[in-house]
Amino acid sequence: MRTPQPIRVPFKLIVGAKWAACAMAFTASARADVIQYIINAPAITASGSTVTLDGTQTSITTNLPGSSWVWGAGWNWGSPYRNATWSQPPVDSFNLREEKTALGISIADADTYEKPALLRIATRLRVSSLGNGLGGLGFWSAMPARSDTAHSFTNFTGIILNRANDTLQVYANNTYQGSAVNVGTIDADIFYGLYYDIDLASGAILNVQFNGNTVTGLTSIAFTDANTEFAGILSGTGSRAWIDEFSVAQIPEPGTMGMLALAAGLLGLFRRLIRRA
Repeated sequence: MRTPQPIRVPFKLIVGAKWAACAMAFTASARADVIQYIINAPAITASGSTVTLDGTQTSITTNLPGSSWVWGAGWNWGSPYRNATWSQPPVDSFNLREEKTALGISIADADTYEKPALLRIATRLRVSSLGNGLGGLGFWSAMPARSDTAHSFTNFTGIILNRANDTLQVYANNTYQGSAVNVGTIDADIFYGLYYDIDLASGAILNVQFNGNTVTGLTSIAFTDANTEFAGILSGTGSRAWIDEFSVAQIPEPGTMGMLALAAGLLGLFRRLIRRA
């Protein structure tokens, strides 16, 4: 019987393996930071009865801060809710129920969680044919008071969708900022996708997308850490609004993406070394 020969692994392969192991370890940790959602409520699904959202984590699939929905302004009896299967369309959605209502969730620092410096907020928003047709996506420094005389725009920093004039415009510091940007006809009772990025360090708003198209001309430096303690959506005066998706997610910083590319390159080198061995 032939005596088995010891397997000799080239030194460079051993070194490559160590580098690759480090790369994989880094990639795993970095990737967790990159793809980790803070709040994510996609494809909201109705149940057999309406579900009041206040103080719940209804439809939140991933929730790093551990926050719950909270609402403010509006009318003090009109809590937003998730529709039931028997509700009037749109069924699979959150209904803000009343005008000038704010529905948000805390993304502030909590325990070991720290709010990322780069964030993307996204939703699919629908406003009704009633009234002014105002809806919004953004942030609050503090949620508005729950009172018949309060307003959803209080403490708000974000984008207002105006169905009446088919525009988007930044709202911050209790006023509209810059010019409104026309985005084409905004039909009532249709969900429109809206998302944008913010940089807390500079307060900038970036990469605005509406209905699959890039929107230019919206600028601000108001999206600071202090102004973004809560994230959510709103209905304006004389308006009704619904959403069927909502998320706030961390955006990977350029340095992190560079390190991920380096890690991928090292893994590729390791595989080549194995094949040659």
